[in-house]
Amino acid sequence: MKEPNIIFPSEKIKQLIRYNSISYKIDNSSNGNFIRLDKNENPYLPPLDNFSVSELLQDLRRYPDSFCLNLLNCISEKLNIPESYLLSGNGSDELLDMVIRSYTEKNDKILSVSPSFPMYKIYSQINGAEYISESLKLSLNHSKGIALYNIDEEKFLRLANIAKVIILARPNNPDGSIARRKFILKLLKLNKLTIIDEAYIEFSNKSSMVNLVSKYRNLIVLRTFSKAYGLAGLRLGYGIMDPSIKNVLFQIKSPFNVNRLASKFGTQLIKSQKKVFENIEKIKNTRDEFFKKLIETHNLNQNCLIHPSAGSFFLIRFNSSDTAGAVYRHLLNLKIKVRKYEEIELSSCLRISIGTRSQMDKVLEGMNSFFEVN
Repeated sequence: MKEPNIIFPSEKIKQLIRYNSISYKIDNSSNGNFIRLDKNENPYLPPLDNFSVSELLQDLRRYPDSFCLNLLNCISEKLNIPESYLLSGNGSDELLDMVIRSYTEKNDKILSVSPSFPMYKIYSQINGAEYISESLKLSLNHSKGIALYNIDEEKFLRLANIAKVIILARPNNPDGSIARRKFILKLLKLNKLTIIDEAYIEFSNKSSMVNLVSKYRNLIVLRTFSKAYGLAGLRLGYGIMDPSIKNVLFQIKSPFNVNRLASKFGTQLIKSQKKVFENIEKIKNTRDEFFKKLIETHNLNQNCLIHPSAGSFFLIRFNSSDTAGAVYRHLLNLKIKVRKYEEIELSSCLRISIGTRSQMDKVLEGMNSFFEVN
């Protein structure tokens, strides 16, 4: 007797599973004394000292506020943007998914760059859209130890004419490059729905695109509390968008999508800007020091190139995928976990999150000890 198809996923999900290698597996490095520098997590605890356990426990039995009014009012004051332009989400990922679900039909084209955050492609495919990407131009300067990714702006603008939605991370993950403001303005004038993912903008010295939302109704800026604010475990994000877009997304979102603790902690962190930005400055200073030391490592062995980064991480490019794999395993043996890629275009690279100074010193010691032997 033929089995009923009820237990099988839809064709689009089967295709997605077949062609995408991204997966979340059991990770033994979560246990023990590993230095975790593989997920771009904030190494510092968020300044959340003003809550009692009994107060938090009281919150657990109550449903969240669907509007997240306290949180959005604080963000509104911080950004000097009306609350009507703001929508909270269970991480900025949820908002990205909702935008694609709401504003694309089957086979509509969604344009981004490659390499970039893999969930852009995943959410596009889940929602039946066609994902297209323009490969970033890679330039290598072996004498200076620098690798750079750049957008071919003219080619990207031509592709944008056939796209329904454009998504760009600014700074970009995994390399930390940052698209020019003038280029973003050219994109916006095409009147395509344009999503700028600013997950790492707090670590950049470039200005946010938030102030353009009131001028360009086709612009959506996504922000997160996971990186600069250190709330990755609570999944909290928000979007800045025209009120007409916000109203559409609000109609389709889950009624209690942001939990009470996330909303409460996010509100407190918006009010604790001084301490938050002290942590950000520590990360930026450590990043800049680590970059200088990486260049010294390059000068000693000529086996790696560094992508300058405006984010809280570095992409390091080795002379082969074999070398990248060997360095990864060497660091893992030293109980240091960094990000290794399976994709061909990044197979010779490792991405290293910025941790504390002592953690980054251990990474450098590990890399130098590898190259001394090899």
